[in-house]
Amino acid sequence: EIRNLIQTANITELDGVWHSAQATMSSQLTAKLADASAMLNYAKSAYDLAASKLQGRVEPTQLDIIQAENDTAVVNQIEQIQQFKAHERYLLETRTKDDPTVIQAQQRIQAAEDQKDAKIKELTRRNLEARARQYAEDTEKYKYLVDELENLLEKNQTVLKDLAAEQSKYEALKNRREHLEQQRTEDLKLITEIQLMRVRDDARRVRLFNRAMEPRQKSFPKVQVIVPLGVLSMVGIMVGVVFLRELMDQRVKSASDLAVLPGANLLGGIPDLMDEPTKIQTAELAVRRHPLSVLAESYRQAAATIQPLIDRNGHQTVLFVGGLPASGTTTVVTNMAAAMAAAGRKVLMIDANFRRPRLAEAMGVPDNAGDGLGLGDLLGGAATIDQVIIDAGQDTSLIGAGTPASRVFDRLNNGAFDSALAELRGRFDLILIDSPPAVVAGDAFVLANKVDAAVLVVRAHQEHRGLVARMIHRFADARCDLLGVLLNRPRGTAGGYLKKNYATMAEYTAKLSS
Repeated sequence: EIRNLIQTANITELDGVWHSAQATMSSQLTAKLADASAMLNYAKSAYDLAASKLQGRVEPTQLDIIQAENDTAVVNQIEQIQQFKAHERYLLETRTKDDPTVIQAQQRIQAAEDQKDAKIKELTRRNLEARARQYAEDTEKYKYLVDELENLLEKNQTVLKDLAAEQSKYEALKNRREHLEQQRTEDLKLITEIQLMRVRDDARRVRLFNRAMEPRQKSFPKVQVIVPLGVLSMVGIMVGVVFLRELMDQRVKSASDLAVLPGANLLGGIPDLMDEPTKIQTAELAVRRHPLSVLAESYRQAAATIQPLIDRNGHQTVLFVGGLPASGTTTVVTNMAAAMAAAGRKVLMIDANFRRPRLAEAMGVPDNAGDGLGLGDLLGGAATIDQVIIDAGQDTSLIGAGTPASRVFDRLNNGAFDSALAELRGRFDLILIDSPPAVVAGDAFVLANKVDAAVLVVRAHQEHRGLVARMIHRFADARCDLLGVLLNRPRGTAGGYLKKNYATMAEYTAKLSS
């Protein structure tokens, strides 16, 4: 196995990976990469300096000017200027400074000086442009070289990692071989000792006197003991598993699970539709269509708990928000609106769930009611408040989510929503807002900073206590007042009452109505 591993993995150095050819190559590539990076930085800096000189941000150095002055054209001009100056000196020896010939010679010298300076500037700029082009080419060349060296180094590092893994396998096989060799030595020693014992003289005196007798029955296992113990063990294990599962289950299942959470003020419990003794089919409009049902009574009790809190603090806008999807906030809003409208309030429902709007469908409002306009169209300026309000009957009104193209989440956080709420406060006694789940959408906490109060709807057997505690903590930082938690669809209990009390409530209501 060691031989096959060396051939397959191409291990060239058995003393360790860092003595291999790949390690040497990695060191060489690292050194080359450092040199190339240094040259790249130098080329970039030199190019930036040349570009700054060309753009006038930096003056050319004396070395740049000297390089231009060494050009053949400038040297010739300098020699010509010297000749002109020599002629001027000759004229000054024989004539006065005001002589036209002297003045003309001086003008010729000045013109030559100006021409020389212009030529030096031209050559300096030409040299800088050539140098900038050269540094730009060097930058690209070294950049390509650095990228190539980095790729080679990365590939080599990958090979080194693979070799290190194969080296570990080699060391393991090597240790195993040494262990087997040691075991073989011990076995050979034992065989030698046994053979020496057999050839001794006193070994012949050992003989079989009698064969051992087999017992007539087994002493273990005994069926009459094993079966009861097995049954008791299985029962104990099952009870322990059930107890452990119940202990580890952190889901909210009843009102007692909410009582241990700080700040979780229980507003009421809404039973599951399957526990409804009157066997109604839908829960969305239970208060309006099935006023004698247990569901309707549960919603009225919850509304009776919420209304004093709203009146005491002067709240007018209430946000209903769930933690996870399918918490039942839409059903809670429709029934709460019906219960509070029955108490003589003018109630408006707003569907602020732009992701999965269901409020209009739950209220039985046709899709084309109000031309399909809603909150999104109002916030986008495509409709007025009067155009989006739909009369839902029995002192309740509705504003749907709006047309699909208008449901832009960001509009919930602008001033148009605040202005709309301000105008709606003057038209309605109470405004109930249906929002998306807080865990999957951040819209809920945006709305929480724009309303007066909020109610957290918790779906039993779905949301964990830790999640509910985190949401309560987040609402503590919001502008609104968290009224409490409404437990939705607990199985078997509601507000601490047993399941049989549902039947008692329904029976009492039926007798009262008759």
